Amino acid sequence: MTIQNADALKASGVRIFVVAVGNAISGIDEIVKVASNPPEDNLLRVANMDGLWNLIKLTVKMVAPGKYNLVDYEPACN
Repeated sequence: MTIQNADALKASGVRIFVVAVGNAISGIDEIVKVASNPPEDNLLRVANMDGLWNLIKLTVKMVAPGKYNLVDYEPACN
């Protein structure tokens, strides 16, 4: 249902970004189909959870500069 739901969202104008964590290739076909086209602009991969946290901080900084104050912390899943 993931791809069908993503297709419905995209058809309604939603842009879907996908962030893959790790280097596994299992499921990559589904990940590419979920991301908006072209996937190379909407699919990102980070090596680990630290990379994901850095991506989140960068995104907030770029999208809402000065609006949020992110605090460095160790995510619970580390």
